[in-house]
Amino acid sequence: MSDINIIAEFDGWVLRHNPVVSQKCWFKKGLCHHLDRTHIFKYDSDWNLLMPVIKKIMEMDEPPKESKGWYAYCSIESHLSLVEVDRTYREVLEYINWYNKNK
Repeated sequence: MSDINIIAEFDGWVLRHNPVVSQKCWFKKGLCHHLDRTHIFKYDSDWNLLMPVIKKIMEMDEPPKESKGWYAYCSIESHLSLVEVDRTYREVLEYINWYNKNK
């Protein structure tokens, strides 16, 4: 699974078959994006898409100290203050991968 898809699933998007167009699509709250249009998920460069994901992470319980999730969580806060979207994106991905393994 691509990094963008990992974040999209964490963000609430669900990949499933759309019988109307006979192909897989990403669905979320009544929205539908065709699988070949995943370029719309620009979490790696668009703060408007990345910030709701960060908000969701920050509203979760803080990971255990010294875990990979905890380091990623702290790094997200640090990179946010430096306004570094690419580094923040990488730490969000690191946190989500840790979360998915430990949930």
